[in-house]
Amino acid sequence: MTATVAGLVVAGLAWWVTRGSTNVLGFALPVLLSFLAFGIVSPLVLILIAALRTAPAVPAYEPVAVHDGHGQSVHDHAGGHH
Repeated sequence: MTATVAGLVVAGLAWWVTRGSTNVLGFALPVLLSFLAFGIVSPLVLILIAALRTAPAVPAYEPVAVHDGHGQSVHDHAGGHH
C-alpha cells in the first residue's frame, strides 16, 4: 500500500509539473511522464521497504507403508447401525 501511494504521489507531481507543456505532444506528455514515474517509483519503494528473508525449509515427509487387510475398506461403514 505504501509503495502504491508513493507512486501515485510522484505520478501526480510529474503530471502537475508537465501539465502546461506547449509542444506538439503537450496533451500526452503529462500522462506519459506520470505513467513512467509511477512505474519506476512504486517498485523502487516496494524494494526498499520489503522485509526480505529466506523461506523456511520445507519438511521432508516419509512415505507411509500400506498394510494389506488391516485397514478399513471403502465398503466398511464404521458405525453400529447394521
